Amino acid sequence: MDTIDNTFLPPHCTYRDCSQFHTPVGNTWFLKCGTHSTKAHGIVQRFRCRHCHRTFSRQTFDLDFCAKKRINWQDICSVVKNSISDRAFARYIQVSPSTVGHKLSRLSKWSQLYHHQQIIDHNLQENVCADGIETFVTSQFYPGHVNLLVGSESQFSYGWDFCFLRRKGRMTNAQKAKRAQIEMTWKIPRGALKKSFQRGVAKPLAKLGSQTILEKVIINTDEHPLYSKALTGDKSLASLFSEGICIHQTVNSKDHRDTNNPLFSVNYMDREIRKDLANHVRETTRHSQEPNMMMDRMTVYLVQHNTEKRFRIKAPKGMGTKHWIVAGIKPETVINPRKGKFRERPWFTEDFEESFKILWKREIPRPHGTPKRIQANFWMA
Repeated sequence: MDTIDNTFLPPHCTYRDCSQFHTPVGNTWFLKCGTHSTKAHGIVQRFRCRHCHRTFSRQTFDLDFCAKKRINWQDICSVVKNSISDRAFARYIQVSPSTVGHKLSRLSKWSQLYHHQQIIDHNLQENVCADGIETFVTSQFYPGHVNLLVGSESQFSYGWDFCFLRRKGRMTNAQKAKRAQIEMTWKIPRGALKKSFQRGVAKPLAKLGSQTILEKVIINTDEHPLYSKALTGDKSLASLFSEGICIHQTVNSKDHRDTNNPLFSVNYMDREIRKDLANHVRETTRHSQEPNMMMDRMTVYLVQHNTEKRFRIKAPKGMGTKHWIVAGIKPETVINPRKGKFRERPWFTEDFEESFKILWKREIPRPHGTPKRIQANFWMA
């Protein structure tokens, strides 16, 4: 349980319309304004801004702000990484499933900012590959694609996004009739896959490609016709293609999937996700119920995979390394998990990629319903 930390200085005012939110000067813009006692956090120091005269507390800057119960954040990560469902974990620690969902949502936002800080000034040092992982939400009448951009050598995930697809494949007459009935009230937006591929793959690649140390960056995909249209039709990538900095190559998806396959890294991530995430296991009964919550789990998993998982499990003793090291991510942007990793509250920034903005604001459409907005207004404060 927390006690008053006399060394803590608030980095900025917590209200976006205050002049001290973005660029506070010195330590004279605030005053200590008493304390209050809480069951979950102990005695908490409060502060008052000298400019807008509004108050806030130490907990406003904590990942556990407004929480009525503390849960170990590493345990939440273990839920995601070890194919454990939210309900199973909730039963184990004796809380409600919604509490676990709220914690995952917070951890997802923390992971988004953490990942953003790692790649914003990153100098790309490898070729990349991209593909979509098929999954479904609610039922198999609502399939979707998680589009991934992965480093060809490091298996570091640089970008991702989700979109719904129209159910395809062999169906009985009854299933075709049900699909037609569903589409009378809820239909997939036209060009959804192309736009999603541009958000999750093309736009991150455009930023990385403009900062690459390579003479040219090759992006490998399979022969899906929409992938080529999405890449060549993205305005942010157009100059890189015209200058020859980015080159798109296609690979037959039926080629042998070994380490020599140019799509090995994204195939590897497909396998890892199917193995480790409960809601993406083949023929699972623990499928996703809400697309924003599904992408919260996906985001936490991918960021943890980037920074925590060993690059090769069977590497010789003393040669173990991490995916972020192979990718060349700056060490100062990676937090040591033993030094208060899950502590500070993440703050929304307009520099986020569009895919992260949509997930942060919980704007992924939900079939026949509205997205669950978990403290959406507070997160945008």
